[in-house]
Amino acid sequence: MGLDVAAEGPFSKKYNGSYLINYRYSTLAAIGKIIDLGDAATNFQDLSFNIYLPTNKFGQFTIFGFGGLSSQDFDAETDSSKWEEDFDRYSSDFISNTGAIGATHSITLNKKLFLRTAVVSSKFENKYREKRLNDFYEFESRDNAKTMNDRYLFSTNLNYKINTRNSLKSGIVLSKLNYSIYQNSFNTDVDSMINYLDIKNTTQTIQLYSTWMNRVTERWTLQFGVHYLALALNNTFSIEPRASSSFEISEGKSLSVGYGLHSQIQTLGVYFAEAIDSMGNIYRPNEDLELTKSHHFVVGYDHMLQPWLHFKIEAYYQHLFDVPISVDTTNTFSVLNLRDGYYTYPLTNDGLGRNYGVELTVEQFMHHDLYFLFSSSIYESEYKANDGKWRNTLFNGNYTFTFTGGKEIKTGSKFKNRIIGLNVKMIYAGGLRTTPIDLEKSIAEQSTYYFEKQAFSGQNPAYFRTDIRISMKRNRPKATHILSLDIQNVTSRKNVYGDFLMRNLVK
Repeated sequence: MGLDVAAEGPFSKKYNGSYLINYRYSTLAAIGKIIDLGDAATNFQDLSFNIYLPTNKFGQFTIFGFGGLSSQDFDAETDSSKWEEDFDRYSSDFISNTGAIGATHSITLNKKLFLRTAVVSSKFENKYREKRLNDFYEFESRDNAKTMNDRYLFSTNLNYKINTRNSLKSGIVLSKLNYSIYQNSFNTDVDSMINYLDIKNTTQTIQLYSTWMNRVTERWTLQFGVHYLALALNNTFSIEPRASSSFEISEGKSLSVGYGLHSQIQTLGVYFAEAIDSMGNIYRPNEDLELTKSHHFVVGYDHMLQPWLHFKIEAYYQHLFDVPISVDTTNTFSVLNLRDGYYTYPLTNDGLGRNYGVELTVEQFMHHDLYFLFSSSIYESEYKANDGKWRNTLFNGNYTFTFTGGKEIKTGSKFKNRIIGLNVKMIYAGGLRTTPIDLEKSIAEQSTYYFEKQAFSGQNPAYFRTDIRISMKRNRPKATHILSLDIQNVTSRKNVYGDFLMRNLVK
């Protein structure tokens, strides 16, 4: 929920350049400055903009950017008579900030050549601070963590129209990646804060690609391409063939098939993670990991049932290999289940994974003042670690259904041509997979321990959420006024986040 201010339009009647700017501020943040909203209120604000600057001789330029600040605060219980467990003494702050700024340039060099170039700088950071009230009602620091990623990107591609049936597109993408992570936590053995992590590093990637498109007939199109990805950190690279074909069966009906080999670098925290060997030397156990690769296969059918009604169905299969897993043959770890980006134990590229499923989309564009979009996915997501068993991944929810729709009601001149809008958005998705908690060991150690051999054998309840929006719009010659009421999670559904053992659950 938020306050939203936006502006857009041309710079002048004599110039085709235009601008768009949007700013949002959290409603809860504003209210929270006046009254206490309780624990874990989320605060945010963000700004985005795009500026379009065409020229007569030098092509078209755009300048764009966005920035977002968000935080979530959890306050300790200051009345000791209400302390039921140690968790009540803790306050925490979670901060997540992101932003990017960039520019693009596109120009038609001649009738056959079109060039497009982009430069972007982006930044993302997470911060977490935790403190605890002692018996003298004084706050003591317990955890300070910060993760930051910077990226600088240059991209350019050239489109060459060979003739009416053939075209070639080639390009290059250069990236510089900066990474830093810091963690300072309380150690019960020495009864003080200890610096566990303080790592900064940088690396680069280079991507080259070329795609040839051939219109064999008016209904049949073929595409062949190759993609190259290299990581400078450890000189790993991948050469990836790709191909696709689409055939128009009849007007509004088409069939498509595609294949591609795709690779991905690991989370930077996996490469830069540091450990200490038996001699006391600091080293990086996973700096030389290979890229993770995947064979992608897809077949799809697309049908325009009516000019306003669209139907699409796709089936896909992905075979992942060279996936980093633990070197321990009894361990169930795989990077496919990572939710944070730092792992210090030695890994090897011997893991496997597979994803397969069917996706269905039905969409009605605005027709008779009614629109809707329904999409669904039935899928499986599995992995194999070093123990040799296929298991569910953390994210194997098995199904996702979403529906967005709305109706506009025109009131007519009697009500000054106001337009009433009724809109709904619904999400129903299988929950994340869970690993059973070893309750006996967790209570004894006062920390959460799991039965790792039963990794991801359980599942959270399904995620469900319904948002509604009621709006009233009035168009004037030089302005449009919209008054709306948005209610998120209108059914007050409490979705499960996860299972863990509270501190000092048993005293």
